[in-house]
Amino acid sequence: MLELLGKQIEDRIKYPAVKDVYLEWEKRGLLEESLSFLGTLPENDAEVVAHSLVAHVHREKSLFMDLVGDNLGIEEDVRKPVAVSSDILWALSLMIDDIEDQDSVRGNLPSCWAKYGKGETIGAAFSTLGSLTRYLADRSQNKHIRSACMHYVALGLRSITEHKYMDLDTPIGVIVSNYENRCDFHATLQIAVFHDLILKGRYPDLRDKTIAGFRCINRAGQLINDLKDIAQGDIYERGFSDIRNGVPTVPLIYLYRNLNTWQTRAFLNMFGKGYVNTEERQLLNSMVSDSKVIERTMARIGDEYEKGLEFLSVVIDDPSLLWFERWVGYKKSSFLVQLSSIDK
Repeated sequence: MLELLGKQIEDRIKYPAVKDVYLEWEKRGLLEESLSFLGTLPENDAEVVAHSLVAHVHREKSLFMDLVGDNLGIEEDVRKPVAVSSDILWALSLMIDDIEDQDSVRGNLPSCWAKYGKGETIGAAFSTLGSLTRYLADRSQNKHIRSACMHYVALGLRSITEHKYMDLDTPIGVIVSNYENRCDFHATLQIAVFHDLILKGRYPDLRDKTIAGFRCINRAGQLINDLKDIAQGDIYERGFSDIRNGVPTVPLIYLYRNLNTWQTRAFLNMFGKGYVNTEERQLLNSMVSDSKVIERTMARIGDEYEKGLEFLSVVIDDPSLLWFERWVGYKKSSFLVQLSSIDK
């Protein structure tokens, strides 16, 4: 089953930019490293994690981390496992997120819990996490990587709980900070390992700029995901899950703050009640249009991406930066294409 992982991922890729990233990822030995790690897992756990990796075909996280490590001169025997951990930890987070959100579909495939059951999925996620920390410690010959990994994973898990206690009056800065905690385990962790544990703090300024760059790019990606949940009738086709489940996001707060009195009452009646009917969907589409939330959020997304690339431009070479620039272009253009196709 594992030997087919690369083909299963590649066969599901639709967009040229995603395909180019995948091919570079494979060329740099990151597929081979992923298979090496998965091969250390019990067969049942490996199958569940592999399914999560196939459902989400984007491989930019580990590619970007490998490029950063390469620019720092870190040997590939250490660099590749750390880079691949970005994808593995992201796959594990999706397994848990889909249970939390009751999403039964991920990337047009059954989500892991829908296919394997909640108990099997949760068990595989936490067992694999333990295996990953041991794998990284062994490959890097640094036992401290295990505690670093668990620290950032704990921040991510805590962010999920904290988000449940937020509401539409929560300051946007608090929500953005929550976004960062949710993403740090697949970016800040790996950068910290490179700089603090492997390079022993040799380049603190480069460390800080790299972390800042990734945080900007990850915030932009999260904003796009949040916007997809409400834009033009819900691009994700998850039935306005953030509104149904009462999950405050930056775009929803932008929307909420620009409603008139009767729209506000209607919106609050929908927020967190567990379902959105056909009439309410039409009303939401009208609210989204009237509030200009898409335009406002897209402006913020553009700013975040611009700042992220500016930070990274001083820590990696031009050929490496080009991969980031191409990915940013793809993320923005693909979202706009999705919007325009729905408008038609």
